[in-house]
Amino acid sequence: MAFDDGHGEPSERGFRASHAMVLVPFVMVGVLASRTIIDNGFLWHIRAGAVQAAAKQVLTVDIFSYTANGEAWRTQAWLLELGYAWMEGTFGGLAWANWMVFVLAITATGLLALSIFHSTPAPIPTALILVVGVWLMGPFVQPRPVLVSYVLSIALVVILQHRDRMLWTIVPLFWVWAAVHSSWPIGGLLLVTEWLRTRDQRIFRVGIAAAVATLLTAHGLGTWETVIKFGGSAETLALIEEWKVPDFVSVVQGPFLLILFGIIVAAIRGRITMRDLITIVPFVIIGMNA
Repeated sequence: MAFDDGHGEPSERGFRASHAMVLVPFVMVGVLASRTIIDNGFLWHIRAGAVQAAAKQVLTVDIFSYTANGEAWRTQAWLLELGYAWMEGTFGGLAWANWMVFVLAITATGLLALSIFHSTPAPIPTALILVVGVWLMGPFVQPRPVLVSYVLSIALVVILQHRDRMLWTIVPLFWVWAAVHSSWPIGGLLLVTEWLRTRDQRIFRVGIAAAVATLLTAHGLGTWETVIKFGGSAETLALIEEWKVPDFVSVVQGPFLLILFGIIVAAIRGRITMRDLITIVPFVIIGMNA
């Protein structure tokens, strides 16, 4: 299991040709990050950041929609939007966007490599699993807040793998996560399942502190209100591409089945216990539905 403290058998020292395979997913990231920006929400995020910087407060009403202008609304990515506006003002144009995407995607890939290698200290399995991860991340290697969410979610996994030294860094991580994307409850689910799986009371205490931290962003209680409203908008979510049921026969999303196959093989080989399923099953269900 990815969060176990054991590192398995020590790997052989020295560089071999097989180690070069680990570089393949990083090359993939470079190609993905160099693509033309196609996200249709990127520009309004920049505009939202500029408006909030000028007003010195976060948006609480809609300033973009013709039919809903002035109605109560919160932008979930206010901290990242301020960063967008700063970069546009500092560097001008949008040339910085691809570099930003590259840095975020490389960071996510590097953290994922560390997490995989922690449990499977061998280059070829690490490279193969990493390629699948980058492939599935590919459509989201765009200047979108969700890419930051990828970085933070994988960072949370790494922290849990090294909890003896890094556990309390989860609290500021959740503050940042709640300020850049409303997917932070996914991290909360991971903390809950890991606490149930390990019975580690330290995770429970940190989880409570992290939940409090999400209330200390610029939106305050509005951070939770946004998530609650989001969860109750099933009809609207059905219209959003990334919340549709994945097409597992597609080239883009098909590799997700390799992950399921890997879980089954690991269970057969005794690498996954029944208790590990407390963490695995909820996230498999999420992956099968959105």
